[in-house]
Order: sequence, then C-alpha cells, then structure tokens
Amino acid sequence: MKAVGKLLLCFMVITSTILTFQTPKSEAATAFSDVGTSHRAYKEITYLAQGNIVTGSNGKYNGDRTVTRAEAAAMIGRALNLDGERKDTRFNDVKKNNFASGYIDSAVAQGIISGYSDGTFKPDK
Repeated sequence: MKAVGKLLLCFMVITSTILTFQTPKSEAATAFSDVGTSHRAYKEITYLAQGNIVTGSNGKYNGDRTVTRAEAAAMIGRALNLDGERKDTRFNDVKKNNFASGYIDSAVAQGIISGYSDGTFKPDK
C-alpha cells in the first residue's frame, strides 16, 4: 500500500510540475478586433487562428464576409498540412502569384477539391 501511495504522490508532483511550466498559447497574438470574447464562435475562431488556419486581414476576422474558393482551399490546406508553396497550377485562372495556388494544387492532387470542366478553378467565387 505504501508503494501505491508513493507512486500516486510521484505522479501528482510530476503532473503539477508539467502543468506549472507549460506555456499556454497567447490569445493576444491571435485576437481579432472584430471578435470579442462574447462572440458566439470566439473559441473556434481563436483555435483556428492559433493553428494558423485563418489569418484575418488588418487585424480583423471579417466573419460576415463570404469565403472565396481560394480562401477555403488555403484553410483546408493549412489544416491538413498540405504544401502551400506558390506554384503554377493546371487551372488557367490560378497562377503562381495567387496566395493559395500551392494549396489549390496540393488539394486537387489529393482529390480533396476540384475545378470546373472548362479548366478553371474560379478562386474568387
């Protein structure tokens, strides 16, 4: 019985040490000026921002704006750790200078998303 007590005490000390020295992710670094702590999706938006899946624009999340196909491809690509390096794609409307070109190309190669039969992706739709 003494061995179990010592083992339990040892476990508690190690656990409390880990929790004490663990550094939490900074919510301040991912806060958006248009998403307050009372926002209905605050936790989810913060989680996505901390994972660099969403980035916002000029310090704002802009949650009322429609997401484009390019932005959706980038979010999917970031979430799945796909190759996001900008590159030319098979789509005549997605060139290397498009911020999501690498994610679009990678997600299409994985069969996650597709373009249109006319050879376009329509990244701004």
